[in-house]
Amino acid sequence: MASKYVELPTEVLENVFSDVELCSDDPHIDATLQLLRGERTLGVKVIRASLTTRRPLGGVRDTPWIEPTFMVHWTRLRILELRGFPFDSPSDIKRFLSTLRTSCKRLQEFTFRPVSGSLPSQGFELEGLEKVSWQTTIDTPLTPILSASAATLAHITFLGRVIHRRGIQYDEFLKLRFPSLKSLELGSLEHSNTEIRTNQLITTFILAHPSIEHLSLGRSRPSYFIFQLDADQLKDDSLPALKSFEGYPENVTTLVRRRVQSLFSITSLSLCCPKEEEDPTRVLREMVEAVSDVEGMPRQFLSVTKLRFETSAVLNHHTPSNATSLTHHSWMDHLSQLCPNVLTWSGKLPPMNSAHLAKMFAMYEHLEIICLPWLSIIPGMPSALFDYFGIVSERCGHLRFIVARRPEYTERPNQVFILHRDNAGTLVRVESRIVHEYDVDWDEIFRKHDSPPDPLT
Repeated sequence: MASKYVELPTEVLENVFSDVELCSDDPHIDATLQLLRGERTLGVKVIRASLTTRRPLGGVRDTPWIEPTFMVHWTRLRILELRGFPFDSPSDIKRFLSTLRTSCKRLQEFTFRPVSGSLPSQGFELEGLEKVSWQTTIDTPLTPILSASAATLAHITFLGRVIHRRGIQYDEFLKLRFPSLKSLELGSLEHSNTEIRTNQLITTFILAHPSIEHLSLGRSRPSYFIFQLDADQLKDDSLPALKSFEGYPENVTTLVRRRVQSLFSITSLSLCCPKEEEDPTRVLREMVEAVSDVEGMPRQFLSVTKLRFETSAVLNHHTPSNATSLTHHSWMDHLSQLCPNVLTWSGKLPPMNSAHLAKMFAMYEHLEIICLPWLSIIPGMPSALFDYFGIVSERCGHLRFIVARRPEYTERPNQVFILHRDNAGTLVRVESRIVHEYDVDWDEIFRKHDSPPDPLT
């Protein structure tokens, strides 16, 4: 791999290495590291880097796979992701931290995911960060970095599932305060020894940050537990800056019943429903009734233009395309009444044929973008695309894009279907585009196609 890079012009190399992914078990890692060490100008071009440390086959590594001072020339580095931690000895950790502090002064975003090796429990402080993301274990040391960057952090994200117990790192995190915080994603609660205490603490923490614009209380339901807000602490002027909310119907019900005014001004709403065996219909009905019954409030989320709805839906190759149930259709109708101005809808629904797809979204008259799992959309062969999307294009006269998200843990790419219309709004052509990236900025994809793209060749 690296030997091929050496043959490329310097300006091409600089573009290639602006975004660097290095992995300890890559068979070409030594050659790649040698190239980066030999071409100092390449290090200056690195803006985003991901370092993955995997346990060697023998179980023990005599020396680190990457030098602690390797990033000394990465002076423009802004985003760093560590998958695992490559250093064990205190001296190597100290040199690595010193390199980040002195050479990577533009570093703004830090992500850690446990693979092999853990963050040092002490002494690993990074100052001036604006965004931190964690995929945590019970003993992941959160406080050193969070405390060091407390004044500047605007985005804090916990990825995946979290456990809350007295005295563990997550509990210590809730004692900190971040005056610049705008985006908070608390992760999905997997277990809590005392739910009442957990709800009280996270509510106290949230309300201590009135600058929060985006709040997530979880995006999956891994078990019986969920983060819930302590209603006794909520007031009508709580969360005054809120623009985006992600969580559960139960959370929305609580916020509505406490008449939190900012909830009715949010522009983005993301809901995760219980699994079928936990009766999602009940919690959705309670949420709808709470919104409908509140007096002196809009009784609709009129500003919501982005809606995400995750519910139980069996998706596999054996599920028939007519598996869409009346229950799912009822949920969709209720949501369209609560959020009548949705432009972008994403989520998970059962597989649908052409008629079912159109019926499911018929109430969303302003809809421009639909984003569904690949197995929810059964478009058939490319020649049948026009017929498949024809009905939904009539029902949703502003619809422009339909995204088929790749199935998780597969190599299948994402696929974007672009609906081309004439001046009267009638569908004239459906174009299919393949998007191979795993972490896709869909807004950027859609912006590129605001005007009719060139015909495919």
